[in-house]
Amino acid sequence: MAGAGPVVCVVGARPNYMKMAPLLRAIKAQPAMPPAVLVHTGQHYDPAMSDVFFTELGIPQADLDLGVGSGPHGRQTARMLEALETAMVERGPDLVLTYGDTNSTLAATLAAAKLLRGADDPRLASAGLTETKTFGVLSDRSEEWLTRLLRRCVTAGWVDFS
Repeated sequence: MAGAGPVVCVVGARPNYMKMAPLLRAIKAQPAMPPAVLVHTGQHYDPAMSDVFFTELGIPQADLDLGVGSGPHGRQTARMLEALETAMVERGPDLVLTYGDTNSTLAATLAAAKLLRGADDPRLASAGLTETKTFGVLSDRSEEWLTRLLRRCVTAGWVDFS
């Protein structure tokens, strides 16, 4: 995957940290993997709700901390969505990983889905990204590669078909 865009891992709340920690270690341990970019939305920002888990789980400091903080769910999620969309356009990830069912997960998944499906966005055109596949790289992968990825996700317990 040489020259591939990064894998963006988005977290923001306690449940995300536990799920992300082993996956982030596995990505970083594989030389063939693209670089991982850790994004913290700031949904849980109190040291007792965030920093302590980063320390205890051995998670490195986030590459990008959005610092969203608290607020009503709609406003908090909207602020995350706006900041995550900007971060994803700037970094051109080939893969965005989200975890759980938090506001951070909702915002990151929505931002990635809009970019992955190629929704019309004048900012993409002004950045020269309309002719370049920056977000849909999985469509360029072979069926065998996608099957291996799916098997790994199922084996790790990240995918549940029940």
